[in-house]
Amino acid sequence: MKNTNKKTILTLLIVIAMMVISVSTAFAASAAVSVSGGTVNKGNTITVTVKYSGATYGSVAADINYDKSYLQFQSCSTTSGGGNGKITVSMVGANESSLSCTVKFKALKAGSTSVRVDTVEAYNMDGEELSAASKSSSITIKDPSTAASSNANLASLKVSAGTLSPAFSANTTSYKVNVANSVTSCTLSVKTADSKATYKISGSSSLAVGNNVRKVTVTAENGATKTYTITIVRAAKSSSDGGNNSQGGGDKEENKRPDQFEVKVGDKTYLICENYDSKDIPQGFTMTVADFGEYEIPVFKDAELKYTVALLEDKATGDDNWFFYNEESDAFEQKTSLSAKEIIEYEEMILKGTDSPSGDNKTDATEKMLFIALGGTLLLLFVAVLLLQFKIMKSRKRDLE
Repeated sequence: MKNTNKKTILTLLIVIAMMVISVSTAFAASAAVSVSGGTVNKGNTITVTVKYSGATYGSVAADINYDKSYLQFQSCSTTSGGGNGKITVSMVGANESSLSCTVKFKALKAGSTSVRVDTVEAYNMDGEELSAASKSSSITIKDPSTAASSNANLASLKVSAGTLSPAFSANTTSYKVNVANSVTSCTLSVKTADSKATYKISGSSSLAVGNNVRKVTVTAENGATKTYTITIVRAAKSSSDGGNNSQGGGDKEENKRPDQFEVKVGDKTYLICENYDSKDIPQGFTMTVADFGEYEIPVFKDAELKYTVALLEDKATGDDNWFFYNEESDAFEQKTSLSAKEIIEYEEMILKGTDSPSGDNKTDATEKMLFIALGGTLLLLFVAVLLLQFKIMKSRKRDLE
């Protein structure tokens, strides 16, 4: 009886290990997705191209999500269905290295919007499923009429370290900030003068010794743009700071700071994203910095400071995904990456929870987000255990007979 139990436990462990290996293998093959954007005048038509590459394709089905208040679906070059903010397209290949389709939209009003592609299913010619992260692209709609605001000014611009020189003025677009060598990061806080204007921040919040250029590009309601440039100068380490300048080289190690941080999550290589679009930041999260080894990286925390997420770019495909970040271990959680669709679901739950004085709804929403990310893996394990138990019972029944 003891030997039977040992065999049962060993068999269970083997099956679970094989299942984990098979799941990893199933998701090892990935597809690269790209989606075009651009600029269009209000009332005109813009063509968006969705392309899948990086594999040998048999078929692809994808949801194309758009803001129906900005864009109106007109036509698609392949089989499609739906509308009202989301259309589903189907593409079929015959051992082709890429599949693509074009979708036409009418621009309804001025402003900044985006089109996001979520892969429903993708298969290669051998019938193997391919994984593909969500991909989006921005569209700027201009209004040449005088009705739309052309105000692309900032109402405020603040830095987390140092002082702007000259002092902020909406009409001044170039600034300089001097910081000490001990300052390793500097985040920007901005607000647009017009509530209908949007902004993008580029450049790294982590500082190397010397000049670090960051830019804030504001897009007005009518599509006009203005760019504010902030040059943050981090001082070199002096001998009084404990630096070794005997060779006259200054702080050489500081100057070796990488332009991009590469991280490994599972068997994939990702880049830590340091540039963000105001409309893509998850609702309820705010930007801050976290220690990553000897450097600092931009991350986002929820209002209760319970969760930390970071945006990572797949180095092979260019796809972006949000990952939970563990600051104590400098680790990004592989099995809890969030797609754009899941981030939106979380945003909706956060908004529904804002009416609760106690904040209980908000906490529930956060927990639901975790179930979204972890549920699939737990379900697979549960099914595997049930199948194994059924097999063991069947075997014992045969032995008794």
